[in-house]
Amino acid sequence: MRLAMIAGLSLLSTLVGTGCRPAPDPFHPRGALAQYVRHIEANDPKAAYGMLSERLRKRLAYRAFLRKWRRSYAELRLQATEIKRHLGDRKRYEVRARMRLGKRRVVFFSHEGKRWRIVSGVGGGVDAATPREAVKALVRALEARSFSAFLKLLSSKRRKAFLREMNLRLEKLKASMDRDFEVTGHRARLQYDPGYWIMLIKENGTWRVLEFN
Repeated sequence: MRLAMIAGLSLLSTLVGTGCRPAPDPFHPRGALAQYVRHIEANDPKAAYGMLSERLRKRLAYRAFLRKWRRSYAELRLQATEIKRHLGDRKRYEVRARMRLGKRRVVFFSHEGKRWRIVSGVGGGVDAATPREAVKALVRALEARSFSAFLKLLSSKRRKAFLREMNLRLEKLKASMDRDFEVTGHRARLQYDPGYWIMLIKENGTWRVLEFN
C-alpha cells in the first residue's frame, strides 16, 4: 500500500477521529487537516497515527503505518503542500454525516456554514384503508405545512426543490381525486396528469406511498 493511500485514509478518518485541537468550527474538517499537515511537516508519524479513527487503528498497526510513513515521506511532504494551498477554500469541502435508524433507515446530513442540514432519510408513510384515503392524507399533510420544522433543517437547494416539486404535485393531485385507481393485488396506481403518477403499496393492511412520480 502506498503512503498516499494511508494519507487518504487519515484525512477521511479525521472526521471521526480523536485528538484534534479545537478549531473555530469544531464540526468542520479544516482544523483536522491543518493539524495533519503540521504532523507531516514535523515528521511526527506517532501524532498523525493518533488522528486515525479507532476502527482504522485496529486494521492498521502503528509499526506498519510507521514503515509506510518512512518509505513515502517525500510524497507526504508534497501532499501537505497541496493541502495547505486549498485549506481555506470552502468550495472544496463536502462534509457529510449519517445516522442509522433501526435496521433499514439511514438519515444523511450535510454541513453548511456552521449548521447541519438533513439531506435525506427522514419522513414516513401514512396509514390508510384504501389508496384514495392514502392520497387524501398526503394532500392534507402538504396543505397543512406541518413539516415546517423539517423544512428548516433541509439544505437550501433541497428545500427549494422540494417545495417547488411538492406544490406542483399538490395542485395536480387535488384536481385528480375523482379519477379511478388501477389496483393490481397489493399495488395501486393513480395517473393524475399525463406526465405524473403515484404508486401505492399495501403493507400490513394499510396503503403507503411507494413512488411519487
